[in-house]
Amino acid sequence: MHPIIRVISYLVVAAGLALGGCEALFVGIAILTLALLGTRSRDLLAACRGVWALRWLWCSVFSVYLAFTPGNRILRGWAVPSFEGVNEGLERVASLALIVVYVGWLVRATGREELVGGLYAIARGVGISRRIAARLAVRTLLVLEAVPRVRATLARSWAERTGARDLVPALASLLSLAVQEGVVATPSTVRIAVSSALPPRQWLYPAVLATLFMAVQMPL
Repeated sequence: MHPIIRVISYLVVAAGLALGGCEALFVGIAILTLALLGTRSRDLLAACRGVWALRWLWCSVFSVYLAFTPGNRILRGWAVPSFEGVNEGLERVASLALIVVYVGWLVRATGREELVGGLYAIARGVGISRRIAARLAVRTLLVLEAVPRVRATLARSWAERTGARDLVPALASLLSLAVQEGVVATPSTVRIAVSSALPPRQWLYPAVLATLFMAVQMPL
């Protein structure tokens, strides 16, 4: 699949999951299952680790829905939590977790230079200047590549400190280590690959995905 189509398909799926409900969630799971066919178990395990690493974010999102969504009460005498809050919270957490897995699949299934080239081509296609599009594509890729290193550094720093009072020193240590790593790191070159001709028939992939998400949201 062409890198541009891969990135656009991801954006379509992410938008469908973010805007859709339970039906869109099932469509996303089916698409993800097809995308992961033939994926190495190591890559699949890495994607699962990424979801687990964000477990506190999932808990926070679920807690917000639980605390601020009115509806049918679960506990007598208490306005919240409600059954609607539990349902919507679980749907949102599952959707966000799927989006995270999709990001991992996109980064692993697309070569570094191809991904940068795809992001650059899309940015240019929507009218962004060449210079800004190049910076946007390269910085997006560098952020995605830096996340595992930052996560490992934060885990090591946090393991040395326990307790809520040590949160600020742990974050300060993380910032210091990040600055030191940036100083000693060897500059790397990121080449923006010139995308090959895009076969017109591949536009069917994002079109079909968009149609699926819109179809499941339409009332019968």
